[in-house]
Amino acid sequence: MDDRAAVPLFMAPSSSRALQIEQWAQLLEALDVGSPSIDTTADQMAEDLPSELVPEVNNQLAERGCHFRVKQGQKSILCKPSSH
Repeated sequence: MDDRAAVPLFMAPSSSRALQIEQWAQLLEALDVGSPSIDTTADQMAEDLPSELVPEVNNQLAERGCHFRVKQGQKSILCKPSSH
């Protein structure tokens, strides 16, 4: 008889991944609220979010009551070369 516990089919994110998701959500929420001393916007910072975290960070933002959402494949319009 095997006494090992069955492995659940759904596994929660690893603690380091969960921490990353929480930190990204906190940062983006704070940037979305804004501060006169911070020049970076939530949209600009979201460009650095690893794409594999986007759905989970968006879920975390929703759970926190934040209306900001990261768009998959978001690119900055501020970095486009001038057409002059």
